[in-house]
Amino acid sequence: MKKLLQIVIVFLLGFVVVGAKNQVFAIDSCTVAFNRPVAINNFKPQYGLSFVVGINALPVNAIITGLSANQQYTVSCDDQGFGWFWSEQASYQINSDSSGNASWSVPDQKCWYQEDKFRLRLKNTAVGIDCLLLEYEVLAESDAVSCTLKKVTDANGNSGCFEVEEVINWEFHVVNGDGTAYTKDVMIRTDSVYGGGVGADRIYSSPDGVLKGTDTVAGATNNIIYTLYAEADIGKPIESCTLNAGKAKADVCSEEERQSGPNAVSIEAFSLCKQIPADPEFEDQRNACLACTEGTLDEEGNKGVWTAIGCIKRDPESILKRFISVGLGMSGGVALLTFLAAGFIFSTSQGDPKAYGKAKEMMTASIVGILFVIFSVTILQFIGFEILKIPGFGGV
Repeated sequence: MKKLLQIVIVFLLGFVVVGAKNQVFAIDSCTVAFNRPVAINNFKPQYGLSFVVGINALPVNAIITGLSANQQYTVSCDDQGFGWFWSEQASYQINSDSSGNASWSVPDQKCWYQEDKFRLRLKNTAVGIDCLLLEYEVLAESDAVSCTLKKVTDANGNSGCFEVEEVINWEFHVVNGDGTAYTKDVMIRTDSVYGGGVGADRIYSSPDGVLKGTDTVAGATNNIIYTLYAEADIGKPIESCTLNAGKAKADVCSEEERQSGPNAVSIEAFSLCKQIPADPEFEDQRNACLACTEGTLDEEGNKGVWTAIGCIKRDPESILKRFISVGLGMSGGVALLTFLAAGFIFSTSQGDPKAYGKAKEMMTASIVGILFVIFSVTILQFIGFEILKIPGFGGV
């Protein structure tokens, strides 16, 4: 029973760690894969905003730059399916010219057919290229509503501080995901003015999407926050339209407070790197910390968090890559320690059949566990793709 349990533990650890690394995260950006800047331009709807389910974004005429000259490539659209796994939805053939540029006229909407996270992969099997070109998100129609302008000011056009009983002016420009004016009802709420809650008098609409009005400050508060809701539905807040206009005071606002504007107060964030002593002994560690937090450690400029095990990038992929690397080391370490323990028991058994048998079982379990870790990639592909048919398995 113990032998079986040891085998299962080592196998599961290797199965999850190595499998996750192979299927989800083992894909470099195209800039890293080509060792030079690779970019895709004009991959966006006609109006330059987010891709939205239900809104026809064609034609999309993208240009990919930085490729090898006169090569054929495949552009694949993957959507994020179950958990962290990606599933290819469509692929398209493109050809680079003598300058290393390729035109891609997207023929259909398979790359934004549903609300989800998507990515574009660029492949060239002839030269062994399989890299991440772009990640993006497709929004539901109601989620794509946004504000191109939002402001709350006093009679003189200032913001940041208002006085109780003062009349303030607000203005919001609301657009659809395709860039056209949002003409449906919008509920505008704030708890800091008279009548600013839910009610018919807080519902507005405009044929050009421009909403204007006035409110009277009801009481002192640190934050006058305006929130807009699409279709006047309290369950559909328009996140980009939320505005913290400033504070309200029972006494007089100073001129400096009046001109501060929303979110103008600057507070220095806590810096972990500044906690490292600024003396020659710790200079290398301090510089490494600053390079990590400022994003100068890699070509892509990704900022990170300095930890006891080094720099961990803030994006989820890099964080999980680091933990996966640690997990791989742990799985091998567990197997090695088990093997050493078995060797110790064997050397001290002094002919005891029970101790000898226990040591033999532990050695066998360690060796089998290591083999499972080594071959877990193949096992994962077989079980995940051939048997369970989980999206994202079966190779990239």
